[in-house]
Amino acid sequence: MFKFTKVAVAVTTCLALTACLEVEDNSNDALVEELRAQNEILQNQQKAEQGLVSLYGQIVTAGSADGMAATIKVKAGSTWYPEVTTTDGHFTVPQLPPYTEFVVVITGESNYLERAYYGRTLNAGANQSFQQALGQIELYEAEEFTFKVADEQSGELLTNATVSADISVNADAHSLFAELNSYKQEATVNPDTGLYTILAAKGFGLVLEFNLDLDKDGIADHALANPMDPYYPGRNKVRFDSVNLDKEQTIYTNEKAGLRELEIRVSVLNDDLESLNDLDFFVNTTDSTNSARENFVFDTDTQQYVAVAKSSNYFSITLPAFIANGINYKSLRTSLDLQDDGFYRVYSNYHNSYDVYEKDGVVDIVIKPEINFNISTLSVVAKTERLNYLTDSFKLFYSSPIELLSDSVLLSQVDKLSIIPGNAVADDSTPNGTTRVSFNEVEVEATSNLGLNDTFLTVTPSAPMIAGEEYKLSLGYINDAIFNVRKDLAQDDFSLKAPSQAVFSIDDVFVDNFNYSTNGQLTHATNTAGEMGFSHGENPIRFVFPKSIDSLYNLTMTITESTRNGVKSAQSESYTPVHDGSPYGLEKAITLASSSAENIFVDRSEQNQYFHVYSGTAENYAKSYLEYIHSIRLNDHTSSSENSIKVTYSYNLAGGEEVTGEKVFLIR
Repeated sequence: MFKFTKVAVAVTTCLALTACLEVEDNSNDALVEELRAQNEILQNQQKAEQGLVSLYGQIVTAGSADGMAATIKVKAGSTWYPEVTTTDGHFTVPQLPPYTEFVVVITGESNYLERAYYGRTLNAGANQSFQQALGQIELYEAEEFTFKVADEQSGELLTNATVSADISVNADAHSLFAELNSYKQEATVNPDTGLYTILAAKGFGLVLEFNLDLDKDGIADHALANPMDPYYPGRNKVRFDSVNLDKEQTIYTNEKAGLRELEIRVSVLNDDLESLNDLDFFVNTTDSTNSARENFVFDTDTQQYVAVAKSSNYFSITLPAFIANGINYKSLRTSLDLQDDGFYRVYSNYHNSYDVYEKDGVVDIVIKPEINFNISTLSVVAKTERLNYLTDSFKLFYSSPIELLSDSVLLSQVDKLSIIPGNAVADDSTPNGTTRVSFNEVEVEATSNLGLNDTFLTVTPSAPMIAGEEYKLSLGYINDAIFNVRKDLAQDDFSLKAPSQAVFSIDDVFVDNFNYSTNGQLTHATNTAGEMGFSHGENPIRFVFPKSIDSLYNLTMTITESTRNGVKSAQSESYTPVHDGSPYGLEKAITLASSSAENIFVDRSEQNQYFHVYSGTAENYAKSYLEYIHSIRLNDHTSSSENSIKVTYSYNLAGGEEVTGEKVFLIR
């Protein structure tokens, strides 16, 4: 029998007060100076308690690992920070606020293009300090590229197109800074000759992006005749290989019509993908030059609703609430919005968007109205929060009895790792010279049982779960047994990690320089195709932590000494890899002991959590954690040349036991 206890959680909200005192100058200079000093102390204290992040990396010449002198400017949030200069490419920008969007603007030598790097700082807690690696950022030598833009039919030169090229780096997919990118290369045009000029990356090709709204009314007047991607006919980008940059090019366009007539064919389907017939709904256009409403007519041959409407770029479909086969459906509004890339993006008020393409003036879309379940109040009251050795099942407690459908329950292992070297199987799809790394979601056989008057669901794997691996329970439609309606609840989809008995030991931590050699010898002399590799020699070092650090509550480490080719140097760098029971500021990673000549192909199509994939280590470390130490570069340790670091450490097990000590790590 299971006991459910309601737990009240008290949350204390801390308000950050700007504890600054405004001071007016007066005749009491001593008092004024004292108050100013107190004000400065309070400001510095507040800044220290906030938590800070330092960015570091290296500026290199594109196509090589050679460092380059550069000036680095950083804007985090709305604040520009003092610029940093470097003579060898290595740079550090200290004391940035945590979890804040930033842009790093790098200006190299005069004949190199300026480049921007967009990202977001790590989430540092109060009184914590982290270092965030940006890696190597390449700068490209500039060369002029000239071209003309002409109408394909008339040959007329177009001199009022807006043309740009973007070589910035965007490390944050949700960065608003990147969306407002102001560091593109912009083309200039000679209105007399029609010749455009833009700076390109020498030897690396070029992608030009065109805005062909020539009269600046918000609607593109032309489209590229030969866009970069043939599957997106309207995409306003053209790619040039480096071999084509040394001669003048002409880029052709076709004039676009104003209003377009579009036949919209709509399939309205229920949850069983059956057609819903005899519905009344309409499409209207909200174009500034055309406003009309067209009713849909049902085509019995195709089981589609059909309407013909005119607009330049936007159509809106309105389907009022209705009842079909005794089921209540909600109202639905769906829009078709013409994109610059030539396709229509389809939106609705409770479904994800998708894209469709016009063919011969016709688009086909699918609408699946949502069932109105408001009469049911079914919800999840409680569910398993953590798996342990007494609880190896996923359990959910519902507010009222339920009935399971044949496909209601799916249990799967997520991010199951597969590493296939190119020479592993003679007839597989991984060619020699390439290692394939994939993360797969694999269904797990399980049994489902209902109890407690059909309100308590238990899902148990048929075989023991793999320790430390992530498992996901997905509940699709279930039946509310009281109201006899189907519901799909968001609360009953969740993931848990299978328990592990692994106990952390400092001896399970390694330090590797990721240089493709071990003890001074190549880890693998050749790749899986027999091609020779090479060592990268002296490299920045990384801590490699095992998954067992998940069992720790805290872990702190301080590097007190490094030995480089037998020469010792004092160090003082502190790190907190684990904080309050969770890995902190570490990379989740898969590392491969491969040749430098091996290509690594990573298939992330089914990936749930993000794992970085690196090669060059002394051995394979599957699903480990990495801490990057950018300031210390060392060779392999050998019997004739010591390369090592000395570390003091302290960690707390989840039960509270504290372990402290000192250890010398030999570089692998």
